[in-house]
Amino acid sequence: MKEFYAYFRELTKHFLLSVICLVVAYDANAQDYSANLSGGNESPPNASAGTGLAVVTIVGNTMRIQASFSGLSGMTTAAHIHAETAVAGTGTAGVATTTPSFVGFPAGVTSGAMDQTYDMTLASSYNASYITGHGGTTASAFEALKAALNEGKAYFNIHSGDYPGGEIRGFPLICNTIITLNQPTIPASNYQASNSITASGMIGSGSSVVFKAGSQIELLPEFSVENGSDFLAFIANCSDPAAKP
Repeated sequence: MKEFYAYFRELTKHFLLSVICLVVAYDANAQDYSANLSGGNESPPNASAGTGLAVVTIVGNTMRIQASFSGLSGMTTAAHIHAETAVAGTGTAGVATTTPSFVGFPAGVTSGAMDQTYDMTLASSYNASYITGHGGTTASAFEALKAALNEGKAYFNIHSGDYPGGEIRGFPLICNTIITLNQPTIPASNYQASNSITASGMIGSGSSVVFKAGSQIELLPEFSVENGSDFLAFIANCSDPAAKP
């Protein structure tokens, strides 16, 4: 375990300069969420080899969507955020955002990218039925959508001709600045922070836990991992792919 901690401490030194550069451009009022997109994340999972990344940034009454994707088997037809599922990280839900698709999303391609900011005070930024079902106003609908994102119950979905219900998707996860996990048993989840993660406690057998931090991961002496658990920890920005390079 000492060697494991030393490895992350050394990684911290290498990433320090890039983290400082990132903070310079950081908007303190922004809340970021990121998701890796795949066919395996669909419900039910499919065999698509397509992959992608979506980053959702909320600042005030605006929502910015940055997404890239490649390797789809079918031509794109639409992309949305769906919300909210009954259980975080799984299940299906109706379309919450603009229909028939996000403005600025490239249709008719198997790879592409988008970077678009939406005014969430406008009814055109939502599926009309989502507003109706969540308080009847854009303000109440936006609060519901933010709550779904915070709870891990919203997903970004890319639809294609081969998979009309969705070829690749992912549940955007909130990117905290600092995470401290000091409970006796660490709940199974993907934890990501723009700065650091500090953990004590135990990852129990059968649990799957991922730590991703932009600067530092500190595993305290009380931290332990039981046999039969799945634990991965690495240094990366929240918007980087959720697998160790």
